[in-house]
Amino acid sequence: MKLTSSRLLLLLLLTFVSLALTGEARPDYSSLADYTRPEDFIIRAEYRGDFSAGSSAETWEELRVALEEGRTPIRREPILWETLADYHQYEKVGQWRLLYDVAEYGEWDDPRVLREIPPKVSILMYHDIREVSNYSTVITPRQFESQVRYLAENGYTFITIGQLLDAIYAGGGDLPERCVALTFDDGWSGIYKYAYPILKEYGGTATFYLYTNYIEAGGRSLSWDKHRELVAAGFEIGSHTCSHANLPDRKPWKGRGPKPPEGHGSYTTRLMHELLDSKLILEENLGIRVRSLALPYGAYDDYVLKSALLAGYEGIVTIVRGNTEVTAETNELELKRWNMVPSLTLDTFEDWLNR
Repeated sequence: MKLTSSRLLLLLLLTFVSLALTGEARPDYSSLADYTRPEDFIIRAEYRGDFSAGSSAETWEELRVALEEGRTPIRREPILWETLADYHQYEKVGQWRLLYDVAEYGEWDDPRVLREIPPKVSILMYHDIREVSNYSTVITPRQFESQVRYLAENGYTFITIGQLLDAIYAGGGDLPERCVALTFDDGWSGIYKYAYPILKEYGGTATFYLYTNYIEAGGRSLSWDKHRELVAAGFEIGSHTCSHANLPDRKPWKGRGPKPPEGHGSYTTRLMHELLDSKLILEENLGIRVRSLALPYGAYDDYVLKSALLAGYEGIVTIVRGNTEVTAETNELELKRWNMVPSLTLDTFEDWLNR
């Protein structure tokens, strides 16, 4: 049957309405307008309904007592999110996500430090290190060692993304004027074989962003024990999702490794699977607190950012180029990074650091 233009228009309209009703076209979209950071770091909170069983019950009881006693629950950013919507199968993290500190109202010191010259941090994005490779994201051990040596000899302080977040919350804190944060995406074996010993030699550190489907997946992946060794050596671990999926892509799942569990058909639940499950898996297997997220392919939108906050992330690194001046106004949800590629010369490397 040949479709007329009016029939085609009607069909498209019905399709859009159907998608909207199922939440796939625009799944409970919210902007970051309510993600504000008042100057006095104080927010007002209300007790919202019942809490679920588990660890969140203790959290909510502490909140209830604090409110009754006239204390103000605050968070460093600060944010008070309500619920993970219909993500019920993960009750072990609690229905409510609340990250806060409790302080006496008006009886605490503002943690921010006013600095005339804010410290500057260059976040470097690496992927893998190999002796020989044709991949555009892989550098050689010699190139990596020359960069680390340059940083050490020119007075740069190596920090983790977690230390950067702490400094942002403190308006710059006690960071030296020039810092560098090395990050490695994916979890390739080169981080253990080359980055680990080189950084150890020069007194450096790094944050490794892992996508959990790749851990112990064979090939050039690393085992959980190797990652535990890196944690014990002082390196930081962040999440790179479960399957390295393109997070803002609302089309059917396209990731690496095992498909999401049955029932993760809607976009919102697929997204929370990538964000929340990866965080939980890393925390449970490594005994750590995962604070930050590296976005696969650097792809995101406001809905991804808010969902990441709901999942408990404090900071997000992108692939946007640039350095970070650390003040109380620094946007920790869109941290910039420099991409380290084989064609990068040491002169260009130095130029990027000084911008």
